[in-house]
Amino acid sequence: MMQATLGSTSKLAASLYLQANIAQERLAALGLKRRNVVETRLTLVHQAIKNELQTSNCCLGYRSIWRLLQMKYGYTIKRSTVIMLLAIMDPVGSRLHKVKRLTRRTYVNKHIDGYDKLKPLLAFQSCLY
Repeated sequence: MMQATLGSTSKLAASLYLQANIAQERLAALGLKRRNVVETRLTLVHQAIKNELQTSNCCLGYRSIWRLLQMKYGYTIKRSTVIMLLAIMDPVGSRLHKVKRLTRRTYVNKHIDGYDKLKPLLAFQSCLY
């Protein structure tokens, strides 16, 4: 009795799997997608990526830039479009990402007087002696 139920269950699972594959093929043939997402205009995305490449986010990869565009700007765009735009806008950086030879970020001290975070610690350390 136990064998009969296991056999019928596996047949049912196999038929459901085939039905799901047929449904996916038909949807693909009709050009239907899971969601009807309207992408943000490329000019806006181009400007946002240009702004981010000028900041410290220039060392980010396409996935991080794509996520940043979603979270910070609220844009909906495909990752393949972000890859294409990054390859056009920053060909050297894209080539370095492919070769896996990344560059370090450059840090700029924005204070005119040369103030940095370690200065107060040095004064505190001298008081301890």
